[in-house]
Amino acid sequence: MVVTEQSGGMDASTLRQGNAALQERNRLLQAEVIALRQQAHYHRSQHQRAVQRAQELQVQVGVLKAKVAELQQRLFGPESERARRAVPLGATWESGVSPRARGQQPGSDGHGRKLRENLPVVETVSDLSEQQKRCPHCGLAWESFRQPHVSEQIEWEVRLFRRRTIRPKYRRPSGCRCQPQRPEIISAPLAPALIPRGILATSFLSEVLVLKFLYHMPLERIRAMVRSAGLELSTGTLCGALEKLTPLFDPLYEAIQAQSRQAPLCLMDETRWEVFVQEPNKGSHRWWLSRAKALGRQNHPAPRVINTDGHAAYPPAVVQLKAEGALAEDCRHRPVPYLNNVLEQDHRAIKRRVNASQHFRSFWGAWRTKSRLRGDSYDSQRPGVLECGGCEGRSTAPLHC
Repeated sequence: MVVTEQSGGMDASTLRQGNAALQERNRLLQAEVIALRQQAHYHRSQHQRAVQRAQELQVQVGVLKAKVAELQQRLFGPESERARRAVPLGATWESGVSPRARGQQPGSDGHGRKLRENLPVVETVSDLSEQQKRCPHCGLAWESFRQPHVSEQIEWEVRLFRRRTIRPKYRRPSGCRCQPQRPEIISAPLAPALIPRGILATSFLSEVLVLKFLYHMPLERIRAMVRSAGLELSTGTLCGALEKLTPLFDPLYEAIQAQSRQAPLCLMDETRWEVFVQEPNKGSHRWWLSRAKALGRQNHPAPRVINTDGHAAYPPAVVQLKAEGALAEDCRHRPVPYLNNVLEQDHRAIKRRVNASQHFRSFWGAWRTKSRLRGDSYDSQRPGVLECGGCEGRSTAPLHC
């Protein structure tokens, strides 16, 4: 009996321990279930937010696509005010009729080729040989019949040639003593030329000027074009000819400058030049070249609008100029980049050459380059600043640290 009671007590104690362990495990599982439910609620809410955000982004993408389509229509679409609105590819009008395609319609009568009557005509007769004009069997000659066949093609002939001018010389006869001031040998005078005794004719120089200033073609590319036509032209010859032509354009330059001084709009821009020279109290090699129309020249009206880009130095500079009286109080400052695009593009060719030469190694090298471009002068009273144009008051283009 004693053994049985002891064994029964041990079984009850084991069951109580197992029950306590199961209750502890049940408690842990419940806590884990609660944590998992919280995580599920969190991830469900995050998923809902992501779905809502995706829907908002889809709406924004649709709006942006519509804006892009509208901008493309404005940029590349027809410019007529009477043009019908654009229809997406594959769509139809409200009436159910497909939109009419642009251009000549299939099956319609064409207008024929356009007559280029402004071009000169060089006629070339392509005739049969005398043997082809006769019958090979009976030998009779074929008769000319009505109007000939006429066809035209547009030719583009680029040709370099040497114009050799021959001027015969005449000597005074032995028995003539009239007009003793006349020379003993006479000939026709030379035709007037832009460059006296120059090797490049007026037509050649005119073509170079058109290619360079109208089509913005570099001189090296012009030399390559001339080389492909069979003429080896050195850089010194071409640059020397253009240098001799420079005084001829001074009246035109002065007229353009006088016209620009009367404009009420002032354009201003800056560009960065790398000048690898050590300067005191300067921690970098960046120098800034600023260009603007003159604000302090004599007989120059004060501008009412100044266009600049978004550079942070312009607003305080305009405020300072107004405080000093160089600008009127009602002068408007418009820091909008695209309004200044004309002046922005002016630095492209200069920076391309500066970058190709690996920038400058001295301040005076940059100054000489800038002076050759614009005809500038250096202000000795303000070291580190390059005053351009020699204007009184404010400078047109300072190069500063």
